[in-house]
Amino acid sequence: MTATRTTIDAAVYAAIQPGLTKTFAQSAPLIDIVDGQGNSIGGGGLLRAAPLESGDTINWKLQYSANSAGGDFAEGDTIPASGRALYADLSRSLQLIGVPVAFTGHAKDALSGNMKYFDALLNEINDGLRQLAMLFEAKVIAWLIEAIDDSATYAGQTRSTVHTDSVVVDADSATLSKAQLKSLTAQLRYRPREVILNPTDHRFIASPAMCDEYRDIYESTRTITPVSREGNLDVSLQESSLSYAGVPFAEINSLADTYVILMNMRDIIIRYNRPVTIEQLGKRNDNTEWWLTFHGGLAVRDPYRAGKIENIVL
Repeated sequence: MTATRTTIDAAVYAAIQPGLTKTFAQSAPLIDIVDGQGNSIGGGGLLRAAPLESGDTINWKLQYSANSAGGDFAEGDTIPASGRALYADLSRSLQLIGVPVAFTGHAKDALSGNMKYFDALLNEINDGLRQLAMLFEAKVIAWLIEAIDDSATYAGQTRSTVHTDSVVVDADSATLSKAQLKSLTAQLRYRPREVILNPTDHRFIASPAMCDEYRDIYESTRTITPVSREGNLDVSLQESSLSYAGVPFAEINSLADTYVILMNMRDIIIRYNRPVTIEQLGKRNDNTEWWLTFHGGLAVRDPYRAGKIENIVL
């Protein structure tokens, strides 16, 4: 009888392509956290964490009033009472983030030889580190939204008293518009905030979807000329850099599509008192467990000179 593909199946060596393809995203484009040797774990680097000098809170001083006494003075007038500056202490706590990783003894035994397609144990640890960065980035986003707000208090102080209330433009469930962006930048530039927006320090932080919304605004107000790339015509603006009032956009996919934030990036403080740490906890039954941790926090030094557009819809 004739041999067939079915009968010789046991002899066929099925070659496996090298590498491991992942069909999901593991990104933390905003933050950059490090381990004890200074190795970067996060994928972004726009905001880099630094070690806290001591303690477990981020503390800073704020002056919210100056000497406002004085005026015209005529001969014989009595010198008015002196004014004074007013100060406040602000403080934000750190948050411990942790990711557990565990392997059964049988799984470790099966991977103990030299022949394997990939190191599944190392991959689990690396995935855990990426998850750690993503979890901390989610906290950073939440802390930014909390800080840049007009709520009652921030960092232990009443906002209206010490002037830490931010500019908040409510889109009222509308799409992003030039009017919203103009209102946001105008309120920051005008008195009493008098912010000087500059492309070096300031950024609009927005999701990719919000950046596309801004591209749509551009397309609706401009005549688009196709761009020639090596003979190809391309009318897309996807690769175009974005800015408004001279301030660049930072495209961050971990920010919700309902916000656009405008702030001085130098006002963001990220500190940690435990860098990215991998601790082997030992055996539980026949399992080996690791505990991946990072203990850090964020503060916004001057929320008064920052703002956001909220309640945007696509």
